[in-house]
Amino acid sequence: MSENDCSNIGDDPIELSEICQEITISEKIAYTSHIIDTHFQTFNWLDIKMQALLGIAAASLAVATFAIKDLIGLSVYENLAVITACIFLIAGMISSLIHLIPILDSGVGNIDNPRVAICIAKITERDIYHDMILNISNEDMLRYNCFQIYGLATICKTGYKRLRSSIQFVGGGLIIIAITLFIWGVRSSNFLETQPDKKPPVELTLEQSDCLKKPHQKAPKAKESQIIRVKTPKI
Repeated sequence: MSENDCSNIGDDPIELSEICQEITISEKIAYTSHIIDTHFQTFNWLDIKMQALLGIAAASLAVATFAIKDLIGLSVYENLAVITACIFLIAGMISSLIHLIPILDSGVGNIDNPRVAICIAKITERDIYHDMILNISNEDMLRYNCFQIYGLATICKTGYKRLRSSIQFVGGGLIIIAITLFIWGVRSSNFLETQPDKKPPVELTLEQSDCLKKPHQKAPKAKESQIIRVKTPKI
């Protein structure tokens, strides 16, 4: 409600001023309460992003571990690259886990704010909290809302920094793993293409294999039960 809407309430200027001032403070309280809700939504958004990034980092770390253990033919430099990627991924996971630690006090003076958990948790009896709410004024509510907004903004700002650093660490690890696996795949495919085709071994009997040492003798016909596999010497 604006001050023009208050003109129809009464003719007493003192009463009119008090009523309009009370309405203005109430509007400010509602406005700051909406800002607090927006900051809580932002903090929840940061939590969701951090949890998703933590899952991506864990899956990537499993892929990197598989590459070190099971991939055949990784060079020393490729192994070092994968180990570096693991360090990046672990750093991103640690940054994400630090953000997920619950924070009750932002450290900006909300210890006496009845809206926040750090104040409510120190109260030993529920009647004390009830009396605190009964004795609170509109000015106090507005001031406490402003303190909480500042505290939430501080926490969200720290969360933004941690999210950005986590993305940089995890993204760097993913890029290193992708490049390493790509190089290994290209090198492995080229290695397989350059390998000569291996001919199957020639089936010879014991007598025929002895004739290889004596080429002037005619080798007897082999029986099926006497056939063995012997590799022919390369000439």
